[in-house]
Amino acid sequence: MNKSTNNFKRNKKSQLGSELILWIFRFIFLIMVSMGIVMIVGALYTQSLDIRKIEALALERKLADCISTNGFLNQAVLNDKDKFLENCNIVLNDEFYANVTVYDSSNKVIFNFKYGENLEPLCKTTSKIKYKPGCLETSLSVANNSINREQLTTNILVGIKKFDKNLK
Repeated sequence: MNKSTNNFKRNKKSQLGSELILWIFRFIFLIMVSMGIVMIVGALYTQSLDIRKIEALALERKLADCISTNGFLNQAVLNDKDKFLENCNIVLNDEFYANVTVYDSSNKVIFNFKYGENLEPLCKTTSKIKYKPGCLETSLSVANNSINREQLTTNILVGIKKFDKNLK
């Protein structure tokens, strides 16, 4: 009996030793996984995203939908140039630039609206500049609501500055 009790104590000590070695590896593995998670989260949160082109696309779509309803020119919106943005339910600040021009079939300007600081030269430049705004220029054809349904061309240029918010 004395011998079996002695073997049991030895086996218990050997089990504790093997468990201790396994705990060291588990602890090292836990530290490596935790460091990996911290590195991935840190990389994702420090990455700056430039969404100015997406904002420009959203503003351009909103302006185009306001000017044209089912392919026809929305004359009611164009009647009061001073309330153009208000009639379109668009609120802009000084970070935005919008230029809306409507031409008739003989390329005569029948409506022109500009809002904000003129970013057109910066949008159209091909040279590399540090702070280039997010720009989008589109052209679409709309039919006039008059009886002859004359085809009109609408050019929309949208620029978004937001240098401080997007380019850090």
